[in-house]
Amino acid sequence: MNLLDCGIVVEMGESDHKNLINILGALVKKDGALAGKLMVDTAKHKRASAKDVEMFCQGIQRICIEDEDENFLEKVGDYLADICDMACRHKVKLESKFINASLAVEIMEGIATKLYPEMIVQEIALPLVLKAEIIHGIRKVEMPTMMEGWFGKKKE
Repeated sequence: MNLLDCGIVVEMGESDHKNLINILGALVKKDGALAGKLMVDTAKHKRASAKDVEMFCQGIQRICIEDEDENFLEKVGDYLADICDMACRHKVKLESKFINASLAVEIMEGIATKLYPEMIVQEIALPLVLKAEIIHGIRKVEMPTMMEGWFGKKKE
């Protein structure tokens, strides 16, 4: 057995957790404009102009459009690099807790897929995101119908 310590630790309160769930939920649902707005709104320090914020949100939406046939959760690392690049270009200050959590997810996803190459991250992660949304009152209980759209029709 090997133990891996990635050194990424962050303490998140209730509002931090809710913000992260909101952003992740928007990205998973391919609503990049909302995800970008939430990233900007949750940052404690704001330096970006209104035009920069608009361009940043459009860039996040473009990532979601280009990801149309993919699953956001399978390429978190690639998208995180793009999001950070856009944030720098448009002077958008991202919340450090969001970045830390995203990096931790990417590291764990990488480890998990090396150990279990047949694993489909989406099948494990989406129910957890939906559960978190329900717990935080972001979503009403409608999981079975939504999950059919993500996982295909129910098997008879």
